[in-house]
Amino acid sequence: MNFGVLTFSYTGFGSFDHALQSSGFYTGNLGDNTQTIAARELLIRHGVKAEEIVNVDRDTLRTYQGEPLLVIMSAMFQAHSLPPSPNIVPIFLGFTARQHVLDANLDYLKQHQPIGCRDLWTSQYLTDKGISSFVTGCITLTFEKRTTTPSLSKTFIIYGQGQGELPNNLIKGIPISLNSNIEFIYNRIPLFEFPIDVKIRDKIEKYEGHILDRIKNEATTVITSLHHIATPCIAMGIPIIIARKFYDDRFSLINQFGKIYYEKDIVKNKFEQKIYNMLEYKILFEKIIKKYMKY
Repeated sequence: MNFGVLTFSYTGFGSFDHALQSSGFYTGNLGDNTQTIAARELLIRHGVKAEEIVNVDRDTLRTYQGEPLLVIMSAMFQAHSLPPSPNIVPIFLGFTARQHVLDANLDYLKQHQPIGCRDLWTSQYLTDKGISSFVTGCITLTFEKRTTTPSLSKTFIIYGQGQGELPNNLIKGIPISLNSNIEFIYNRIPLFEFPIDVKIRDKIEKYEGHILDRIKNEATTVITSLHHIATPCIAMGIPIIIARKFYDDRFSLINQFGKIYYEKDIVKNKFEQKIYNMLEYKILFEKIIKKYMKY
């Protein structure tokens, strides 16, 4: 049986459709594609040929009618995505969803327990509902550690919108030592069709891959409000500062390994970059995926 990786058409995202109709465009979260890239690289490292990996749209999983596939379910899932088609054999690693989505799919999740969850909240909620679960973190923790460090100082400040916006007082917290060479990156992409077709999804994945390559090759520090920037940096061994406006359960696991700065707590020149050590979660992913190679 072949493996599938999740891609993102945003079918069912009414707010995106509304934005397109009213403004002529909307923006997509490039962090979704970071998960796709991580899953693809993980499978290739375990001997799966790139050309044998099938792209599967998260947002139409219910109606998937292709060949039977083993699919790594590492993403945030919406109500219209679950339960998947019977042709999808789920590998629940890095899984998360809002409470109402979990509640609507408890029977399905129970059939496939134990469920590997992205964060502490999801795992605890499923456990409280009588479903065996454990914490894996996000699949983006499986990126390979970089082998060289850039010789020139470069600070990337990477942000999004909504909950991914930077704190208004972010600049107050940046020490002078990180100010010499700063570049801001908005980790979203403007989109002009809805839903997104396969060709556009491929291009978006390549664009996010370019951003990740730049981070890997150029960054000496990354300041970010985004989960799917923080976790690849953690995996690569890049010093990071996580600065957010508000608390979010998606960061509950990362928060156990280092400080997250919130807007109300930022004091002038008090940021300290850190290399997080979450290697145990990469090892866990690798161990479980290795078992599926024999499926």
